[in-house]
Amino acid sequence: MLELKLLHHWTTSTCYTISMKPAFQMIWRNKVPAIGFTHYFVMNTMLALSALHIAKFKPDQREYFTTQGVIFHQRALREVAHILPNVTPDNCAATYIFAILTCVIATAKMRDGVDTMMSDHSGLSEWMFSFRGVRSILASAQSMEVTGPIAAIFFAGIKKIQKRDETPVSRHLYLVELYQFLEDQAPKDPEVAPIYVTAVDELNKTYTAIFDPLRSSFEPAEVFFWLFQISDEFITLLAEKRTVPIIIFSYFLVLAKRMELNWWMEGWTSAVMSAIYSYIGHEYQPFLQWPIEQTGWVP
Repeated sequence: MLELKLLHHWTTSTCYTISMKPAFQMIWRNKVPAIGFTHYFVMNTMLALSALHIAKFKPDQREYFTTQGVIFHQRALREVAHILPNVTPDNCAATYIFAILTCVIATAKMRDGVDTMMSDHSGLSEWMFSFRGVRSILASAQSMEVTGPIAAIFFAGIKKIQKRDETPVSRHLYLVELYQFLEDQAPKDPEVAPIYVTAVDELNKTYTAIFDPLRSSFEPAEVFFWLFQISDEFITLLAEKRTVPIIIFSYFLVLAKRMELNWWMEGWTSAVMSAIYSYIGHEYQPFLQWPIEQTGWVP
């Protein structure tokens, strides 16, 4: 009966929290479960997220449903392991759904364990690498003819990424101080300085898109585009807890704050900012001032 309870919760509640667009919400409610009946790793990932959703709002049952969420997701990971190295037109849509939901699950779980994020060597980088799976699947799927009910979501994402990358941008006003910080720090570590600049250039594209005054709304995925585009080298440097990439990441939190209407992001940015501020040395804390102000966190 647990699976039925979680599936019911998916179709009546959780499915509406993945996208803000009503048309896409209907796909997550009606079409994705049908794919899950054919590809069990999709169904188990859905049930995992549904369990975490219930755990969030039922404190008295939090431990039980959190454990069930982990169990269902681990089951999905085992099932999909042999598929990911060989994405085909038949399983492309299913793996894409799996990747998206896994990113949401990773974010929800990281929020609950954020107090150990800066002490755990793998915490932050492991979360960021979960988004690389989406990029890998997108790259594979772009060479295939994606069809079916997920095509609308898939191609909407592709078009937004292409528009983001093709639109000429100048340095965004909000990032001027960050660029200056990179220039000041470059002589101290010249070998990795270009990696940092490239990461901020990608962040600049996302800032330009999200803070466009002509836009009234955006999809959650658009905030995460930066995580799809940054290099593995940058993530490795961040995993090493180097100061410069940590400060760069704090500017990403300003974008993430705009997503806290989603239950799986609620309180996330303040918790991460608190962990960063506590970890970073006093010498560099002033460089966190603007992200702190924008996220509303109080030191």
